[in-house]
Amino acid sequence: MQAQAQTVEVERIVERIVEVPVEKIVEKIVTEIVEKEVIREVSVNKPGHNLNMQTKPIIGYWNIRGLGAPVRYLLHYCGVEFEDKMYAYGPGPDYDRGSWLNEKFTLGLELPNLPYMIDGDDIKLTETAAIMKYICAKWNPDMLHTDPVSYAKAEMLQDKVFNLKMKATVPCYQGANNQEIMDVCWPLIQEIVDLLETGRTWLTGEKLTWIDFYFYELALFLDMLSGDVVC
Repeated sequence: MQAQAQTVEVERIVERIVEVPVEKIVEKIVTEIVEKEVIREVSVNKPGHNLNMQTKPIIGYWNIRGLGAPVRYLLHYCGVEFEDKMYAYGPGPDYDRGSWLNEKFTLGLELPNLPYMIDGDDIKLTETAAIMKYICAKWNPDMLHTDPVSYAKAEMLQDKVFNLKMKATVPCYQGANNQEIMDVCWPLIQEIVDLLETGRTWLTGEKLTWIDFYFYELALFLDMLSGDVVC
């Protein structure tokens, strides 16, 4: 009896399905696919954080390019409006730094330094790399590598480029002449040139990342030191 009842119920279900026009079935399937695709697209494009995307961050740095320039480049590229807070040195020979030192410990920075970024009420960062990675993570996550290998390569290049930056800039404050500085820098520059000559478009491959903005400013500086030879 139970088996007969189940058979009758199945027959009734089949009859109801047959009564539904094929066009209606197809329409329902297509609608469900479209809805799922829209949900997937929204999920993919949605930022992986709940930060306020409409903030206007403050960037604090000396009124020179230096370590502040790559941060400014990146913000402009990401289409982020920001306040460019510049501190000026006093006149020589003392070059007083009071404009910054008078504020240094009043801004609530965990590790007070220049450059700094204040984004809203809660986000206060210092150090160029940390700021640039934060900018990408918040406003343009595609500029940060997500797979382990690419991420590690970007970090490796960061150390290489930062080392070149130190070799090029520190001697400028110690009285070295341009030729002396470039003699030290050329082998390091060649390593990066060799990397680019492997066919990659950007430092880490085919994807533009934050380190390219940092290296761009460094390349311009090296070009000036070398007498327009680097670029």
